[in-house]
Amino acid sequence: MYAACKNGDLKKLKQVCEKYKTILKISETNPNNEFLYRADPQGFFPLDLTVINERIECCRFLFETYNLNPLQVNPLGNSAMAYSKDLNRIAYLRYFIDNSKKYLPTRTVEDLLTIVPCTAIQQSPLQAAIE
Repeated sequence: MYAACKNGDLKKLKQVCEKYKTILKISETNPNNEFLYRADPQGFFPLDLTVINERIECCRFLFETYNLNPLQVNPLGNSAMAYSKDLNRIAYLRYFIDNSKKYLPTRTVEDLLTIVPCTAIQQSPLQAAIE
């Protein structure tokens, strides 16, 4: 799964996710997406890898199919949102902000940029950008 995210192999990523869905009995009544919050040996989540390696199709697939939260902090203390900002991946940052209602239904875009933490030290994207 991690290699598929790094290389942008959407077909392989879908196959691997389907296998996990079968093994974990994932369905609409059991939407368990925890397998996508397991870090690789370097500490990155699959969604992180799609941002770092600029694999937008894989990013959209994971985000839309499994309702992943780009603010989920990985073992390294960062999130897909933080990598979007830190690596100047504007298309990803815009995509996550435009679709923020999927993971932050009660927050405004302004809150997302100024209040909601995206790093382990509880910095918002705007705070992290300023420092």
